[in-house]
Amino acid sequence: MSRTRRGRGRRARAAGVVTAAVLALTTGCAEEDVPSDAASAAEEVKEELREIRDGIVATGDVDVRGTEIDDEGRAVAELAVANSGDETDSYAIQVNFHDGNGDLADVVLVTVSSVAPGDTVRATARSHLDLPERTTAEAVMAVRH
Repeated sequence: MSRTRRGRGRRARAAGVVTAAVLALTTGCAEEDVPSDAASAAEEVKEELREIRDGIVATGDVDVRGTEIDDEGRAVAELAVANSGDETDSYAIQVNFHDGNGDLADVVLVTVSSVAPGDTVRATARSHLDLPERTTAEAVMAVRH
């Protein structure tokens, strides 16, 4: 069997894992605890992640290096994405922003293209909403595809 066919089989099996992991994201907090803007953003991101075919959950490949508020009041998180796979791949990353109380404040999807095996690239997640100074960011799901 060629390497390409093995890779496709491995990725096809992993697609079910991606869907299960994305669905598990919804169990972390009650919908009534999330502002409607953040809740709708979370649903949109989850739907986009569900649509990725042949993806592999690779959340461990992503590190949030810090979060600050820009001049426009938006939270900006610096990400480091390290491809631990053996092929050049792209990433779709769900980043959750939490306010100073730890409540979900916003959710964004970051895409990173063409990361070579073993390489680490930087990416930026920027909130859709104005958020407070004590905002933190978390990469809760990353799909390598």
